[in-house]
Amino acid sequence: MQNGRTDFLNDNIGRLLWNFTFASVISGLVGTLYNIVDQIFIGRYVGFIGNAATNVVFPLITFSNAVAIMSGVGASAGFNLVLGRDSDNQSEAGKIVGSGVILMLGFGIILSLITLSMTEPILKFFGATQENLPYALTYQKITACSLIFLILSVGGSAIIRADRSPNFALFSVSSGAVINILLDWLFMVSFKWGIAGAAWATFIGQSLSGLMTIYYIFYKFKSIPFKVSYLRFELEKIKLVCLLGMGPFVNHFSQTLVQILLNNALVIWGTVSVYGSEIPLACAGVAAKVSSITTAVVIGIAQGAQPIISFNYGAGRYLRARETGKLAVISVLSFSLAVFLCFQFLPREITLLFGSGNPEIYYEFAAKWFRIHFMFICVSGLQITVGNFFTALGKPLMSVLISVSRQVVAFPIFLYLLPRFWGLNGVIFSGAVSDGICAALAMIFFLSEWEKLASLNGDDTK
Repeated sequence: MQNGRTDFLNDNIGRLLWNFTFASVISGLVGTLYNIVDQIFIGRYVGFIGNAATNVVFPLITFSNAVAIMSGVGASAGFNLVLGRDSDNQSEAGKIVGSGVILMLGFGIILSLITLSMTEPILKFFGATQENLPYALTYQKITACSLIFLILSVGGSAIIRADRSPNFALFSVSSGAVINILLDWLFMVSFKWGIAGAAWATFIGQSLSGLMTIYYIFYKFKSIPFKVSYLRFELEKIKLVCLLGMGPFVNHFSQTLVQILLNNALVIWGTVSVYGSEIPLACAGVAAKVSSITTAVVIGIAQGAQPIISFNYGAGRYLRARETGKLAVISVLSFSLAVFLCFQFLPREITLLFGSGNPEIYYEFAAKWFRIHFMFICVSGLQITVGNFFTALGKPLMSVLISVSRQVVAFPIFLYLLPRFWGLNGVIFSGAVSDGICAALAMIFFLSEWEKLASLNGDDTK
């Protein structure tokens, strides 16, 4: 490896993808610890009502991740597309990164202010019940103050990886996660602060990761000397970042809507079932945290491949971009198959990690949720991977179409229709049916674009 340009254009594709994907995947996995470790400690020291409460708060975290990924992925895609076409155009590339940072700061401040001023109405809209609302209020009021750091950490990691520093992106996220774990134990076990302890641990961990991200961008950026003057609100650059990041944003934003719809459906249909409302909410919350591991790996692979695809596509190396996309898809499908087997054969063991001593009916519902709701998790990662593939090619509209197919179209329709025939079982099946249909659609779009890349005239030498 000689420099960033030589690496992307001439190094072995498999090795490149491994180097960028490994750090990206580990970074994403470590990032999920903020939610998973909290859930484990809350389940063990508060109970399944606490798990239900954090499930109600989760849509806010998902939406924060949506705007973070839009800003970070959009900025990194634009940054690499510009440098891929002309490595000397540093000012243009720097302004795109600066626009991404401005978006992250702005969204973080606005979301914190809105959340703090409307905490209870927001939680009720998210599906809070009278039983879990006090816990959810405590947790959300504290963590709302750290949303700006969460957004900087998640979005900034994509920019740092685009700057060929995946290890620093991993280190910044890991540092916050380690602090979070240690403080969870200190605040909840030693100080016995309950769910407030978990919230404060998350606040401090996310703040550390966000500050490290800012430090890197301003003082350690390698590809170009980053200047404060790049932090300007240029409408054209802001629009470019938002457009390139729109696919990942729509995917995550629609996940927020799905979580809200799902929480409310679980309360409505759970109330008229033998399980009640709290058990389905708690089990779905635990499953969401566990499945976020799968999502983190899939996003890590997709985002690890993104700068390689963008740079080569921008440089006219279409066959290399094509091969990178294929390897990313194969990697996602292989990992997702392993997850599917775990969900089918070990649902009770997974649920026990998040607290024991619950009623047997709790574990019965959890097993049903893991086995049926995630029936097609082996292929559902295709939406994220293929969506990021189109983003990397500078085709955000296709990315948006793939993203909305499941979350905005298929899932709400099936979530509305199936429970009217099968009650709570219909809620469980709605996710599986949506995943299967939309994964097939994503694969069709990918294969079509993959064939088009083979027919383009470029500068490939391999």
